[in-house]
Amino acid sequence: MIVDGDYVFRKGREGDRSASRYIIIGARRYPEFVLELNGVQIGAAHGSNSLLRHIKIFEDVVPHNKGHGTKFVELWECYGRKRGWNTLTVVTVTSPALAHILKDK
Repeated sequence: MIVDGDYVFRKGREGDRSASRYIIIGARRYPEFVLELNGVQIGAAHGSNSLLRHIKIFEDVVPHNKGHGTKFVELWECYGRKRGWNTLTVVTVTSPALAHILKDK
């Protein structure tokens, strides 16, 4: 778990909201990682530790384009660094702003 001000980045667990339209394969029915703001889940990511296939910020919970996706990636990067990962991979980015940030990293 990574805490940064009002944000908490943590591993997903049973009962966490899944990214919409993401097809979950296998027994685990929750996201790999979750982003919370002030104790409310605002985002989810599916994949495995250093590979994310889908990142979703829930716009029905927080305003669009407020930097939450960027914060998600920053905290995931911090999480990975603490675990000694050398490479982080994100597949399928639909937000041009987030794609730009990932490209620059």
